[in-house]
Amino acid sequence: MKRIGFPKSRMKEEERIALVPEHITRFIKNPSYVYIETGYGERCGFTDKDYLERKANVVSEQEASGLEVICLPKFCKDDLPRIQHNQTVFGWLHLERDAEDTKQLIDKGVTAIPWEFLYKKGEYTLKENRELTGRLGVLHSIVYGGKKPSEYKAAVIGRGMVGSGAIKQLEELGAKVAVYDWNTMGIFKRNIKLYDVIVHCADARKTILNKEHLSKMQIGALFVHLGSDSIDGGFIAQSIYSPVVPINDGRNLAYRVNHVPTLAYKTLSRYISKKLSPYFN
Repeated sequence: MKRIGFPKSRMKEEERIALVPEHITRFIKNPSYVYIETGYGERCGFTDKDYLERKANVVSEQEASGLEVICLPKFCKDDLPRIQHNQTVFGWLHLERDAEDTKQLIDKGVTAIPWEFLYKKGEYTLKENRELTGRLGVLHSIVYGGKKPSEYKAAVIGRGMVGSGAIKQLEELGAKVAVYDWNTMGIFKRNIKLYDVIVHCADARKTILNKEHLSKMQIGALFVHLGSDSIDGGFIAQSIYSPVVPINDGRNLAYRVNHVPTLAYKTLSRYISKKLSPYFN
């Protein structure tokens, strides 16, 4: 087992952690190889003492970031300076989004192990994180649409794990839901005016909607962006605490947050820790 460091996240508003104290006892064979940055678990209710009692090391940010393996649940550009040459980086990396970040990691000889590609027997290891993206995105955004949930006529684009979560949540709230995918986008574009909330959950690799399509939304409709970067809508990710922006000259609102699951950071930190602790060995 290599030494593995758990520094605190540098991504703004990200609160999820990758290892909770109880799972050190249950799953980690050699706790002395675990290095936790001081204050790592505080937001989730864990003290440095909780980790020390499980025989893990509690160290500075510099030491936690300088080991053979570094665990970064949500990699961001601010992590690049602390990543060392020939280090292994373990976390949600999404390197396809930024070629320059990828080049810097390659130049440093980094071994990247992206959580987004962790599958076992054909099933995604962190499935609940994706489904909760759909559920939490709906719950967080729907208050900006101006109606009680049961009055919404909603369209969900995408049938994967995120889409499944969004569909379930909307139906549980009493909304009428229509579901579209890549094969039925033509029908959706013709019907776009029928919906007062549109939830994009697709993992498409090319643009599926643009500003012209969005301009045809009914006045006052809400657009919820939970999927891949396949919407050319001219709006960027917002703060969790102010997650919507006006589009279509103010006729509509668009919701977009980069890391929706952190809204349930306590639940998902335990989930991530339980699922990934065996890998730390």
